[in-house]
Order: sequence, then structure tokens, then C-alpha cells
Amino acid sequence: MDDHPLVRERLAEVFSREPDLMVCGEADNRHRALEAIADTAPDIILLDLTLKHSDGFETIKDIRARWPSLKILVVSMHDDALYAERAIRAGARGYINKQ
Repeated sequence: MDDHPLVRERLAEVFSREPDLMVCGEADNRHRALEAIADTAPDIILLDLTLKHSDGFETIKDIRARWPSLKILVVSMHDDALYAERAIRAGARGYINKQ
């Protein structure tokens, strides 16, 4: 889930080259992400913290409450360790800086 189409397209392209991975959906906001998760039941999601009209930390908590076993990997432009700590506390399994 990322609000930048180019980022979503590039990530989907990279992951679809891997034989053991399948990109089963993408979303540009919280509402679409929750719908996509319900429809596709992924094993893992990539989530950007900064989305239009959405709080990434609250989105993580919401996903964790609905799908406790779903792995969430945050991919964000924020390089401050505080963001990574907050994401992990909210329920993310990992944090990758886009830079």
C-alpha cells in the first residue's frame, strides 16, 4: 500500500520476478487496502506510513486487530528511528527506509 502509483508499480514489478512470490493486490489508501486484504488474504503486505487521509500507525493497528497473523512490512521515507519504533510497536514486523 502506497499512495504513489510509480512506487506501487515498481515494487509489483520487482516482486513478480520472483518465482516464490505473487503480487495479489495493491492499494493507494487505507480503505482500499482493507478491502484488498479481505479479498485476497495475503501472507504479507508492504505499507507506507504516509498516505493521504490515513494514519499509517492506526492502519497497522487496524490490520493487526482484524488479521493478527498477517505480516506487515513498513516501507517509508522517514529515516528517523522513532518512526520505525512506533511502527513495530503498532504491530509491523519490519521497517525499510525508501532512501
